[in-house]
Amino acid sequence: LDRFQQEALEGIARDEDVIVAAPTGSGKTLIAYYAIERALAEGKRAVYTAPIKALSNQKYRDLSEAYPGKVGISTGDLSIDANAPIVVMTTEIFRNSIFDAPERTAEIGWVIFDEVHYLDDPDRGTVWEESLIFAPACVRVLALSATVSNLNEFADWMQEVRKHPVRVVLETKRSVPLEVNVASTEGKIRPLARLDELTLSERGMRGRYKRRARDLRGYYEGAQRDLVHEITDRQELPLLFFLFSRNACERLAETVAGRQDLHETPAAGRAARAELERLAEAFHLDLTDPDLKRLVGMVERGVAYHHAGVLPGLKEVVERLFGGGHIKLLCATETFALGVNMPARSVAFEGVMRWNGKARVPLMTRQYQQMAGRAGRRGLDPVGAVYLTYDPFRDDTRTVRGIVQGKVEPVRSQFDLSYGTVLNLYQRL
Repeated sequence: LDRFQQEALEGIARDEDVIVAAPTGSGKTLIAYYAIERALAEGKRAVYTAPIKALSNQKYRDLSEAYPGKVGISTGDLSIDANAPIVVMTTEIFRNSIFDAPERTAEIGWVIFDEVHYLDDPDRGTVWEESLIFAPACVRVLALSATVSNLNEFADWMQEVRKHPVRVVLETKRSVPLEVNVASTEGKIRPLARLDELTLSERGMRGRYKRRARDLRGYYEGAQRDLVHEITDRQELPLLFFLFSRNACERLAETVAGRQDLHETPAAGRAARAELERLAEAFHLDLTDPDLKRLVGMVERGVAYHHAGVLPGLKEVVERLFGGGHIKLLCATETFALGVNMPARSVAFEGVMRWNGKARVPLMTRQYQQMAGRAGRRGLDPVGAVYLTYDPFRDDTRTVRGIVQGKVEPVRSQFDLSYGTVLNLYQRL
């Protein structure tokens, strides 16, 4: 066990509420399993809450393998044995269950809040805060998070609302170190320390600007395709390529699959296709469905995509194929980085700026760390490789350095007081 794992297990054994902040992929899940086992040993139930359905589905699979016959799931889409000793649910469902059937929550020994820093999500953060405020005092809380800069402030708040000792466990060291590279859309790749070599002179900009402006989308897609090619040549597959729109994920996957086969041998491609067909049958998916047919052709060449618009069954098939080593390039939106425990040899980013619905804004350092943290498989890779796409025409080198080397942003309350909350507070507390 790592030091931070031992410290967290000790807190759970002493019946304290525990907050664990550690880099992505460092082994926080093991701590959750210990809390679950404590609950079961005491004859109580355990609840595992997650911010997104993709993560809930994966945790349900993992826990079902570890505790056969004892695990249920309850999300907006799916409900299987919701009264099982261990239940995986989205945070919204947990919050609602506290209000709808408070007597059932008294049976719960431990609640695990995965990705608890999600409580500063502008749209859904309130749900997390309400869950922590309203969960009965007899329920112990294990909060798992990526690195947070104001961890003690969060712990003080939690102790204040829950009236119970809180243990804070912090780990900043990664088990697999990261090697950060910057890939210019003009075709050069340099380590972060030599980023300035990628800037263009005024003359260079003038000469190339027209060519870029003629087909901007084609220019970026070409740069992304070349980057995949370069990472393949460096033998750093499997690659997780994060793009900021569903459309971009599908286009890049299609473009790469149309030009290169990422499997090492034709036999590997055939095995990937056979596994996809086997899983599709197991999940009762229609092999004549156009989406599935398109994916079959890609998977045969070692490529797939994953985003919120993909049907849940198909998404799970892609996750299993990636986990089984049948996919060498997965084009995904950032939700894939949220707790879905599927590390890769390397991670690439579409860019350093993204559209947030109102404007183009830089990635937050926390978002970058969450996604970049998927690079480097523990026990397999000496280092994880990260590639940030840099556009010398639009991006500022200071922005790139700020994202990678900046201080992790604090978690800020997004609590939005509603009439429902007021009435529940009045009735219960």
